[in-house]
Amino acid sequence: MERHDQPKKFQCEICHEMFIYKHTLSRHMLSIHSDYKPHSCHVCQASFARKDSLITHVKTHKTAGTMENNTVNNALVGDLSQGMIPLHTMLQSE
Repeated sequence: MERHDQPKKFQCEICHEMFIYKHTLSRHMLSIHSDYKPHSCHVCQASFARKDSLITHVKTHKTAGTMENNTVNNALVGDLSQGMIPLHTMLQSE
């Protein structure tokens, strides 16, 4: 059975969006309806519940050949001890 054929049986009690899997509802609750946002942008201090959202956001600051590009990379280098190595590596490979 494919995912699209599966019934959405888990409903968000706040916005009533439906989900196929309970873990997807849990992720939704954390990222949409929670104030818990531990992943912060070192350039503009925007906060995100999910690390992948931060990674996507940081790319918006990366502009080739600008001072802002250096600011993003320097901010990440300063935070390598806190688990930013994969993000730093990804940005450098682009």
